[in-house]
Amino acid sequence: MIAALLALAVWQAPADADAARAARLAAQRQQAMARHDAIVASGLEAPFTAALERVIAAHPGDVETLPYLAVKEGKVPLGAFTSFVRWQGREAEGRPPVAIDREVANAPLATIVDFERQLAARGVALLVVLLPTRLELHPELVVDAPAGTDAKFAGLGSATQLLVAELATEGVEAVSVLDAFVAHRATAPAADPLFLANDPHLTPRGYELAARVAAQRLLAWPGFAHGSMVEGRDFVVAPAEFAYDPAETALKRGAVKEAVRGDTLRQGNAIVDFHDANAPLVVLGDSHTRLHSFTACDFVAQLGRFTGQKVDFLKADGGAPDQVRRKLARREPERWKTMKTVVWLLSETVLVPSSRWKTIALGEQE
Repeated sequence: MIAALLALAVWQAPADADAARAARLAAQRQQAMARHDAIVASGLEAPFTAALERVIAAHPGDVETLPYLAVKEGKVPLGAFTSFVRWQGREAEGRPPVAIDREVANAPLATIVDFERQLAARGVALLVVLLPTRLELHPELVVDAPAGTDAKFAGLGSATQLLVAELATEGVEAVSVLDAFVAHRATAPAADPLFLANDPHLTPRGYELAARVAAQRLLAWPGFAHGSMVEGRDFVVAPAEFAYDPAETALKRGAVKEAVRGDTLRQGNAIVDFHDANAPLVVLGDSHTRLHSFTACDFVAQLGRFTGQKVDFLKADGGAPDQVRRKLARREPERWKTMKTVVWLLSETVLVPSSRWKTIALGEQE
């Protein structure tokens, strides 16, 4: 009798996990479509896109080398303008937005799905985390918003929400942090922004909030447990103000030093190091993963804070779509045995179709 009950429990566990996963994916699709509908209903996206198109037409050239463009407050790279217009646009009338158009070559949707399937075959779960751009949270930087907009502001980037919904349909767990960012905009003081004013990256508060959203999703997974690191016992949170010093390449394009504030993570007088090269939890991404790491205000450290786990990471500046996947593919067979979860952090600016979104084989399982 006992053996029969144990057998039943073993049989039910996968079914329960599958049901929980199906419920999360259904909620993911529902929330993404609700945000999509709210963005469309706001009526802001069309005039905003038209404004971006005018700016793009007035600044021909290589978006990767042109100086950052002045907006009403600070500066924004031209790439943020061009990627939004391309991503939200359509190849032809009657086609879906590029974000979910399966006929567009080298688009990210199919590649992300393929990557999730390859990881799942190795027993590794994937969570895709999407970062909006500053323009999507603050369209008033380039276009005058109609009166009363703040009351119904839902952010911008309706096509990204369609991508999140499509990923749910394909069985890929993904989250856009736009919801959390819009809520922060509505309630936080202007002195606590989520984006740097003259640089395409986020402030420490922005990465902290993104990490919190990612951790909440991970901790909802039945197989993902909070780790042994406990805030207040193993480390403390110490709010601080410090200077952000842009990289030399950004300085040459117009970025400037900025004063920022963030929640540093400390053990005594030392900054907490959440990195562990053998951790089950791995983050993939570009400079967004580790910016502000000298104060433990980076995405990786804050993810460790909220999950209580050590975190491994693979970072490639400018290489979030392809280079980090190649790095992962070169991991030793033994490392795959300890890897359980991958968080892929992607800024929406890198989602436009390009050769960087070609599929990459992780290799034969050992």
